[in-house]
Amino acid sequence: MIRLFLIFTVAVGILSADQKMQRVVADYEKQKYSEVCNNGVNLYGSGYKNEAFLSIVGDACAKIDSIYAISQLQNSLIKTEQGRMNASYFATLVLQKKLIYQFFIDDLDLGHLVLPRTGHILSILFDNIIESKYTTISKEPKKIEFMDSERKIIAYTKPHKDIKKVVIDIYEDGQLIKSHSYW
Repeated sequence: MIRLFLIFTVAVGILSADQKMQRVVADYEKQKYSEVCNNGVNLYGSGYKNEAFLSIVGDACAKIDSIYAISQLQNSLIKTEQGRMNASYFATLVLQKKLIYQFFIDDLDLGHLVLPRTGHILSILFDNIIESKYTTISKEPKKIEFMDSERKIIAYTKPHKDIKKVVIDIYEDGQLIKSHSYW
């Protein structure tokens, strides 16, 4: 009887995880990226390691600037070629975030580095920094600006509690359209 109960419990857990996964995928299709990231990371924490699923969760987390979450997910993307490619993308964003932070906080010279290019705002900022394609607005606090197509991008440090965070503001036609924060 106990064995039957355990089999039933495991089967319900698997079905429940699949239903939760299906809800996360449906939210991804609806572009509810915050819910996808939060719920997907929770499923990952409870042991769900399907690479296709983790890839969409990671993409959603990247879209909402939850770089810490993708740093966790990337380690489980090793079994398939697509999973490894996604892990490399996530690792690139994690490294770029850390290096950009050092550029702003520690005045680290990034000009000698080469990393893969992506369409994420971290990569766009990183590429402009390493290619010195920016104008320094102020040195303390550090603030730079550059143009990316029709968009003006301003990046700077801002105090946040007992640390500084790096803020990336994107403007189109003189209007702030998006702001990203990292630490």
